[in-house]
Amino acid sequence: QAARYARKTLDFLSKMERTPNASEAEWNSWVSKQRAISYLLLGRNAYEGQEWARSVVNYQRVIRNSRDRNLRGESHYYIGMSNWKESRLQPAMAAFACGAAQRGSPHAGACDGYLIRLYKSTHNDSTAGLAEFKARVNGCS
Repeated sequence: QAARYARKTLDFLSKMERTPNASEAEWNSWVSKQRAISYLLLGRNAYEGQEWARSVVNYQRVIRNSRDRNLRGESHYYIGMSNWKESRLQPAMAAFACGAAQRGSPHAGACDGYLIRLYKSTHNDSTAGLAEFKARVNGCS
């Protein structure tokens, strides 16, 4: 049900005109936030339906539309989980590293835990080089 309303919201947002009471910057910020929330709902719906690729696409749209670390942390978490479900370990680890970098996000700790788990599974149960891996992907936002 939420996904259905999220799609309607996105459709409606594409047709809306800026309210005269809001500056263009305020309007764009509000629209981006609404889009991000809608894509978050669509991403979660796709994830729950085991549509991993669709989940990743929607969560990437959340990241493009939001600077909120909580939304971004959740998005990186589910991107990581979706990639992991498809046995795409490198993209999963990169997503988890980005999620762990969202300090204060409720998903940051889980992202860090899963990153360590996957990293160790691909590096003979060692975390040697993990800091360097995190630094390489730290360009994520």
